[in-house]
Amino acid sequence: MKTKRIPRHHSGATVEMPPDDDLVVRGNGFEIYCEQMSPRFVAEHSHQELQIFVPFKHSSFVVNCHSATGQQQNASFREGDISLLGCGQAHSVEWGKSSLVASFYLTPEFIERAAADSTHGKIEIVPQYGVRDSFIQHLGLALLQGRQAGEISPQIYAESLAHVLGVHLLRNYSTAKIAAQQTTSGLPPQKLRRAAEFINAHLSQDIRLSEIAAELELSPFHFGRMFKRTTGQTPYQYLLEQRIERGKRLLTDAQLPLVEIALQLGFSSQSHFTQVFHRFTGSTPNQYRKKL
Repeated sequence: MKTKRIPRHHSGATVEMPPDDDLVVRGNGFEIYCEQMSPRFVAEHSHQELQIFVPFKHSSFVVNCHSATGQQQNASFREGDISLLGCGQAHSVEWGKSSLVASFYLTPEFIERAAADSTHGKIEIVPQYGVRDSFIQHLGLALLQGRQAGEISPQIYAESLAHVLGVHLLRNYSTAKIAAQQTTSGLPPQKLRRAAEFINAHLSQDIRLSEIAAELELSPFHFGRMFKRTTGQTPYQYLLEQRIERGKRLLTDAQLPLVEIALQLGFSSQSHFTQVFHRFTGSTPNQYRKKL
């Protein structure tokens, strides 16, 4: 397993981190992992980022950490127990057995960007030990299911997960006051058109939510909320829908191989394309082509 030195560590130890194969995606201010952790003890250390552990079935581990007041905390975790460790919070982890865990790392700057339109006052996320949070559990499961299906999580999907998680943390575990007005207006028609044009022009690429937002001169957090309010879909859902619609048109060319269509649509493989196409249409690309 590859290692890296954790910023602002407390014990002077080099802490073992998941290999690149476990990294689902890295974005502007966040990293997301699906990790299979083997039984071992990880010495006391800290991260500059917020760290959220989402354990899955049969997971078992113990986190020892210090609270903001210096008090020692000791908590055991199993499936459904969410761990939220603060930036720079010293902790050690004892993995009792092989455990499958989703881990989200969010920088302070990422949280500040998420808070820009919805909070007042100083932003502080309060650490949590073993809290039951079905929303965060659902995000972790969505990430795990994508990995187990052999899909490489697209940037726009993982970025959307991270943004949704950031806003959720602010609303539920922050000392900042949430702005009274939470209603987000929709996108003006011209901005919606520009967003749709940008997405359709980059269907073959692993585009980022931040790239679409920058095209409209909006923050990714604000754009994501406005887009869904206007269309009823997340940008990722719209992207997939447009890929499938273009795929239907490409399937009319009987000489075009399915693997070539998959690559033109930005899918990681023919099987990935087939899986998503079936989910949207109820038939495989081959079955659809035979009906034309």
